Amino acid sequence: MKLGIDFYKLHGREPTYDEQVKLYYGEYIEPADFFIMSTKLAGLGALPPLISGGETQLYFLAAPGVMALTQDTYRKILYDYLFCRPDTPHEEYTAHDLSTIESLKEYYTRQKSTVIGLGRKIGSFWLPSF
Repeated sequence: MKLGIDFYKLHGREPTYDEQVKLYYGEYIEPADFFIMSTKLAGLGALPPLISGGETQLYFLAAPGVMALTQDTYRKILYDYLFCRPDTPHEEYTAHDLSTIESLKEYYTRQKSTVIGLGRKIGSFWLPSF
């Protein structure tokens, strides 16, 4: 907020979005396409300000990044981002799309007892269960 106030004092107006990004990061940075977060699932407050939003794809590593972000995990993330999360709008399912409907039904049947967000404590640390 102080950066915005200082900008206003100097220029007599609010900074534009691009100017805010430049003030915060030192140069303009394009919005993040994806963000990799590790260890602490503390909510979306940990996302980089100004460059992440509703379009940013999120990936969470269960172990600290120095341990978990290996060549293999990075490849898995890139594969998912490039091939499993298309940026095209989702189409409505139609009755003639039976293979998709059956695949979804099978997936949801297998996952009916899965709860994302469960965990356990080890000492004073909470860890997610998989």
